[in-house]
Amino acid sequence: MLTGIMCCTFILSGCNKKDTNSSDVSQTEDNNESTIGNNIIVAKGDGIKISAETFGYYVYQAAMSVAMADDPNITDFTTVDWEKKMSDGRVMSDVIKENAINEMLKRAAIVKYGKENDITFTDEEREQIKSGMDQYKTEQGNGLFENTLKAIGVETVDAYLRLYESETIYSKVKSDFEKNRKKYIKDEKKMREYKDDNKVSVQHILIKNNSTKYEDPKKTIQEVLERAKNGEDFTQLMKEFNEDTGEPDSGYSFGPGEMVAEFEDASFNLGYDEISDVVESSYGYHIIKRVTGFAEFENYLIDKWNIEADEDFVNKVSVSDIMKDIADANNTLVSAQKETENQSGGENNTQDGGKTNG
Repeated sequence: MLTGIMCCTFILSGCNKKDTNSSDVSQTEDNNESTIGNNIIVAKGDGIKISAETFGYYVYQAAMSVAMADDPNITDFTTVDWEKKMSDGRVMSDVIKENAINEMLKRAAIVKYGKENDITFTDEEREQIKSGMDQYKTEQGNGLFENTLKAIGVETVDAYLRLYESETIYSKVKSDFEKNRKKYIKDEKKMREYKDDNKVSVQHILIKNNSTKYEDPKKTIQEVLERAKNGEDFTQLMKEFNEDTGEPDSGYSFGPGEMVAEFEDASFNLGYDEISDVVESSYGYHIIKRVTGFAEFENYLIDKWNIEADEDFVNKVSVSDIMKDIADANNTLVSAQKETENQSGGENNTQDGGKTNG
């Protein structure tokens, strides 16, 4: 449901349908509690200052990902104990905050890169999002609109606009990277110094187990594997055989819990330029190659511009409080929707009764 609310928010782009409000940490007198407030810089680097305004949004995203990786069968996130110890011994809230701040740093680095290379958020895009927001508020009411934002961890309209601009530029740079990887990765050996233990970049070739193109998928994938192991260009083999039509030439960069287990485990166990044996999943048969990708490029930029987080801020923030606020906003939205449906039903009944009595 929470994921649905997030998707609902991005209706504001005009799509009708899946990267900061200045915030601070206000402490109580005994310094044991904190809430997200206004105007605190939570990370900075060369020419970069990151306010905490959308930290709640990144906490929300990280919380969903971490909870699902910890328990793939979870359906009700309001039951999660965000302070529990996970199977690896780490406290879940600590992992969530670490992942959230890391995503903010990466976004900031990529946005800075984009702006320096004329990859920007255009005036037309800005007017489009504002128009969509105005339409949403007209149709649903300003109160419902604000609660929709709060249900994904965003406290103000201005914060949402800045978040949307950041995500747009980030997506543009990533899309360009996927098409022109060699423009970004000029020195493979140097870039591999920025390995991300929480993300992996791979190219892969998929032959579906119900393939209509290949009569014998298992035999075909073995033939492709032999050619790949003999040194044929992997990207060309992808273009010739791959049945994953959504995969860019650069492949995928992803973290734990984002792919099916067999694919994910094999990917994280590969060394750079290493090619896996055939990996079977519910989708079919895969051959996977570890490459230097977007994850390494993000970390390179963070190091280049010396972007560092304020650990005091991160430590004081309560994941449980943020997720409770998000759940409360979501409950408000659900109640408002039910009320609207009830009013609509009542009006229909009155109309029907009028016709019958007439």
